[in-house]
Amino acid sequence: MAYRRFDIPKNPRTLARSDWVDWAAEEGALASVAPTLSATCAVCFGAVGVDANDIPYPQCQHCWQYRTVIAGVVPILYSMDSGFESLLHQYKDFGTGHRWLALPIVSVLEDFLVGHIGCISARYGALDLATVVPSGNHSRGFDHLKQVISLKTDWSIQWDLTVVDKAKVGRPGRGVIDPSFYVVSPSADLDGKTVLLMDDTWTSGSSMVSVARALRDHGARGVVAMPIGRQLNAHFGDADSLMKISGNRGYNNEKCVICD
Repeated sequence: MAYRRFDIPKNPRTLARSDWVDWAAEEGALASVAPTLSATCAVCFGAVGVDANDIPYPQCQHCWQYRTVIAGVVPILYSMDSGFESLLHQYKDFGTGHRWLALPIVSVLEDFLVGHIGCISARYGALDLATVVPSGNHSRGFDHLKQVISLKTDWSIQWDLTVVDKAKVGRPGRGVIDPSFYVVSPSADLDGKTVLLMDDTWTSGSSMVSVARALRDHGARGVVAMPIGRQLNAHFGDADSLMKISGNRGYNNEKCVICD
């Protein structure tokens, strides 16, 4: 993968949320999903395969089975190797000296929720709580998403990071819905509730949908998946075209895949 490094900006402690979003956008780490492109998966907005006549399929190979588990998918941006994927990799895997990259990540997330939580609620109903897909990599010594959420206290939604945890090592195979990798807290009151489920990226979607299945089995009425990045991998289906278009247009937080 063509990962790249990001250098910390000057005077990072003085930067506000909008400053971090602008910094990440100027660094080329952010690429908007909305306005949505026509040849994308109707469920997850990712790249799709093409038939013998080079006509894109209406959805990707995994999402046909996901519709029965999740209410919908609301990705914030496209994650590509030299962009958001690199930023995430550096934040998660380069050690404590790179944990400052949680600041642009939380800023993008908070900025999106401030602008579009109303869109999500209008489409899927009132959101009762939000939680995250638990980290499957214990060798890092920290849960990168929980650390991101902990940087803010005045969220526009109620986060509960104790709802779900890992049940065993590993993760579901690509395209496989397997909730046995996760365990929902016995004390979690999810009956009839709608949960906003966040993850850093959606690749095949199996981790998010498997967590969603566990939440539904525990009584949740609905689960809306919100990955920060919808991953695009070069040379798959129409991914190259999506990468070129989204990369050229950069980032605009005024639109989401719902209010597009």
